Amino acid sequence: MLYNAVQHQWLTEQQAGEIWRQYVPHQFLFAEILTTLGHINRSAINVLLLRHERSSLPLGKFLVTEGVISQETLDRVLTIQRELQVSMQSLLLKAGLNTEQVARFVNWSPKMKENNLNRVIGWSGLLLTSLLSTSALADNIGTSAEELGLSDYRHFVIYPRLDKALKAQKNNDEATAIREFEYIHQQVPDNIPLTLYLAEAYRHFGHDDRARLLLEDQLKRHPGDDRLERSLAAIPVEVKSVTTVEELLAQQKACDAAPTLRCRSEVGSGFLSECPAAGTITCRQSAT
Repeated sequence: MLYNAVQHQWLTEQQAGEIWRQYVPHQFLFAEILTTLGHINRSAINVLLLRHERSSLPLGKFLVTEGVISQETLDRVLTIQRELQVSMQSLLLKAGLNTEQVARFVNWSPKMKENNLNRVIGWSGLLLTSLLSTSALADNIGTSAEELGLSDYRHFVIYPRLDKALKAQKNNDEATAIREFEYIHQQVPDNIPLTLYLAEAYRHFGHDDRARLLLEDQLKRHPGDDRLERSLAAIPVEVKSVTTVEELLAQQKACDAAPTLRCRSEVGSGFLSECPAAGTITCRQSAT
């Protein structure tokens, strides 16, 4: 999308790069990618990208055909990509493009794959796929007594309901999945892994607000827990309205006092809103 905006001269390459840099920290997904880069074989990625350039298949289908990922993993990737696309469209609108311009290239597929910007985006997409296939985007919680932090007896009681909930979620049976996960949470309200299962179910069925409240409440019981904080940071939030540079600086100061991925995301989005790419220099001068 950014590449196409540059080709139509709606954005300069510098502006597109600025949006991309703001977009990355805005998404927990890409934060996970950046922290996991050291575990991925870069040469293997480059080889796959080169082979894909000679294929007429979309990248996801190509990776399934090559046996790199499963169809189930691809389906999950596509779901996440749709969420990311909505976020990217929002950032492009804030950068000054109008709705018609954004709509014209939402489904556009770039042809010039040798373009540097497009290769960066394609590389990140492939990293995303690789990470998904190894469960790097979320904690691989597991279902054993040890993985759930339950006694053998409690696990014996809970597991049939957990298994039922997981199968219902996989089959998109929202009523059953939510009911079973909520029942389990009521039985062991302090259990972090089972809380994460419920939060993931809420998000799976589009209830981000409920997931956020659940995780915030659990963090009061377990302050600073990394698993809970990462799951909470993954939930998109409505960006606070920022109408002046002074408000933006105040928001940044508050974030510096208690830095989190979420507050940095809000500051970055506020920067795009108050200081679109074309006025970046002016805004920075005002900030100093």
